[in-house]
Amino acid sequence: RWRKMICREVCGIFTDRTAFDSIMEEDGIDQRVILKQENKTLKKENIAKSEAIDVFRSFLMLYESASIEKIMKDRLNLLDRAKAALDPKDLASLEKCSSEILTLLQKKIQNDNLTLYAEKMRKSLITTKQLQIPESVIHTLATAEFLYEKYANDEYASQDFDYSSISALYYQAFENAYNELLWGKYADYLNHLPIGNKDYPTILAEQFSKGPFNSGDPGYGYLPSSKSDWLHYSHYDKNDKKTYVDKTVMYSPFASFIGNKKSYQARNLPMFYAWFAKKLGYKNNYEMISDLNFMRILNQFRADVSAAVNNRNNASHGGSEIDKVQCSEDRKTVLSDLQQIRSTNLGLIQQLLNMLNFRNISGTVQRS
Repeated sequence: RWRKMICREVCGIFTDRTAFDSIMEEDGIDQRVILKQENKTLKKENIAKSEAIDVFRSFLMLYESASIEKIMKDRLNLLDRAKAALDPKDLASLEKCSSEILTLLQKKIQNDNLTLYAEKMRKSLITTKQLQIPESVIHTLATAEFLYEKYANDEYASQDFDYSSISALYYQAFENAYNELLWGKYADYLNHLPIGNKDYPTILAEQFSKGPFNSGDPGYGYLPSSKSDWLHYSHYDKNDKKTYVDKTVMYSPFASFIGNKKSYQARNLPMFYAWFAKKLGYKNNYEMISDLNFMRILNQFRADVSAAVNNRNNASHGGSEIDKVQCSEDRKTVLSDLQQIRSTNLGLIQQLLNMLNFRNISGTVQRS
């Protein structure tokens, strides 16, 4: 019943019944198998969420033979359909649907077309032996650059072409970068961190029934103290009854986490910055904070990540159409023009790499 209701809603974009019947006939058996395998204790709303995403994927399969331009043109309509089937507060599922569309776009482009763009990215972005750019970042950036060069011109702009797919790809590349190079490593550290005779995930799980972390509590200072904030960075697995810190975090929670201007001064996240300082090669948090050159880089990064939240969400969540001018701005936000790059106008990916590579490149500390 849930599946049919959602499917009718999602497939409303078609004027006939073909799409609906096709999805139900071709995917119905697989769905029944999946539902039988699911934990019987799952709540009805979680089942509905899973089915909504599953139906969306089935619906998106109808676009596998569509052109790149058709997918880009219909992207906002696709996301509107997803929103109609999802809880308005369920941004995580909406992000998955958005990602599915971008993945389909990337599959449409032959790798041969991306080779030159990928090589350009590898040669232009700062890397060291200690820090290599993940291929997922390179591939997504190359796709965005390919589409930008092909469509960001007056011919398409004069037709009110929607560039939101391209903007979303640039932001996705940055999200892949910070998740793989920074957040994912921190999450892995927390998921295996012993504190006393317990590990951090166990302490976090126990704290859910106690309330916020207070200074002095075991586990304090690794994640924001508020319980409502933990939910953005962790999840409870009902099957094995364990809490885990997510290895990927969405853009807004990451911006809130890294962009808190007082997080290191007020010691709201002292344990994160202690880990971060050692990851960068400093002896401790104090040495890092005392390095004025590095702190200028960190503060600029935090400010720029926070400033881009609204534009990123508009692109990724299917808010409104994006014109060529805004797409160009989104591109500069993530990846500054490699021909006109300055230390003061680095894109977010370039700032991230510059920050993580800082000690390897400069090797100096300017103290206050």
